[in-house]
Amino acid sequence: MSNYTTWPKGGQDITPVVDSDKNHYLTMPKVIQFELSSNCNANCIGCSRADPLDDLRLNPAIEKNKFLSIDIFKKIVNAKRFEHATEIQFCGSIDDPPMHPQFLEMLEYLVANTKLHIIIHTNGSLRTPDYWAQMGKILQSHKHTVNFSIDGLSETNHIYRRGTNFEKIIENAVAYIEAGGLAQWQMVVFPWNAHQVEEAKEYSQSLGFSKFKERPDTCLDNMDLDKLHLRVKMEQTRSDWDWDRYVQSMSDQERHNGDIQCKSGRDELAYFIAHTGEMFPCCFLYNVRYQVIHFPEHTKRYEDAYGKNWNNAYYHDPDDIMSGPFFSNDLTVSWNNRNHGGKLPTDCNPICTNTCIKSRRGRWENKHVSTNLHTNEIVEVDNNKWIKYD
Repeated sequence: MSNYTTWPKGGQDITPVVDSDKNHYLTMPKVIQFELSSNCNANCIGCSRADPLDDLRLNPAIEKNKFLSIDIFKKIVNAKRFEHATEIQFCGSIDDPPMHPQFLEMLEYLVANTKLHIIIHTNGSLRTPDYWAQMGKILQSHKHTVNFSIDGLSETNHIYRRGTNFEKIIENAVAYIEAGGLAQWQMVVFPWNAHQVEEAKEYSQSLGFSKFKERPDTCLDNMDLDKLHLRVKMEQTRSDWDWDRYVQSMSDQERHNGDIQCKSGRDELAYFIAHTGEMFPCCFLYNVRYQVIHFPEHTKRYEDAYGKNWNNAYYHDPDDIMSGPFFSNDLTVSWNNRNHGGKLPTDCNPICTNTCIKSRRGRWENKHVSTNLHTNEIVEVDNNKWIKYD
C-alpha cells in the first residue's frame, strides 16, 4: 500500500465559463509554477512552513504527506491555456520538489512530451547522490536549470536554511553536475553571509556550477540575527487582530497607496498551482492560509460566488478554471476596488493590496546579479521583470 496521500477526485459542476480578454488576468501565460507537496526537509526562517508565532516550530496548519497526483500534474501541463508556455518552475511555497515520491517520473514526462524549460528550486539537502545523478541524466538532453539555494558556506548556510546540511548539499550537487545536469548556485545575501559572496562564487565555479546568482533578502527585511525576535513579536501582535482590524490596516495610506500592479500576471506571466490541485495567480493568495492572519472571510467570498473547490483541478478542467469568472474578470476588476471588507469576488483581496500595491512593491524592485561561471559575464537582472533563462 502507498505510504503517501494524494487528493481525492469528484465535485460539483464548475461555474459558467466566461472568457473576456479585456479583463482577463493572463490569457497567454509563459510560466507554469508548481508546488508538488506539503513536505520539505527544511524549516527556513520566515517561510510559511515556520510557525509565525514561534519560528523554531513547524507550522501546525500544514498537513504532512500530501502530494499532487501525477495524473493531475499532467492534466494541468496539457491545458490548452498553457500551449504557448515556455517554462515550468518547481518553486513551491511550502515544499521542496524532490520530496514528491514521483518527481523524477514527472521530469521524465516533461522531457519526453514537452519543450518547456524546466526550472527546479531546491535546498539540495535531501535524497542521495545517486538520486541526483539520476536527475542529471534525465535532464541532460533537455533545456533545464536546477537552482541550488545555498546561502553562504558551511558556517552560515544553515542559519537561514535550518535543517539543511552543507556537506550533503555539495555532495548531491556534484553528483548532479557530473551526471550532466546544469546547476546554478543561488545565494540570498543576509547581513551574516554578505562577506562570503565572492568566496562562495569561486567555490561554486570549482565544483562545476554553470552560474552563480546573488540576490538581496526580501523576506527578513535585512534584519540581523539579534533582531529576528522582533518579527515574531510583530506576528504575535497581529494574531490578536480580527477581520475588521486586518481590513482597516489596508487603509493605511502611507503604507498602502498607488495602483495594484500584479507581480505574477504582469512581470512573471505565471499561474501558480498548489499541491492541493488549486490554481491561483500567485503563491501569496494561496499560502495566506498558513499565516497567522487567516480568516474564513478571505476565501468565503469566492466560495459563495463560485462554489466549493471552484479553482481545483481535481474537480474541474484547468482550462475551465482559467476561463471562469475569477480569472477572466473578477480578479482584475477587484484591483480597482478598495472595499477590502466586501463579500463580493470583485471586492479587493487584502493580499493583493498588501503584496502588489505600488507602495509595497519596493520589496520586489531590486536587482539579482547573475554570473556566468564559464564566461565570467556578469548580468544585473531586474527582479520585477520576467526572466528568460539561458
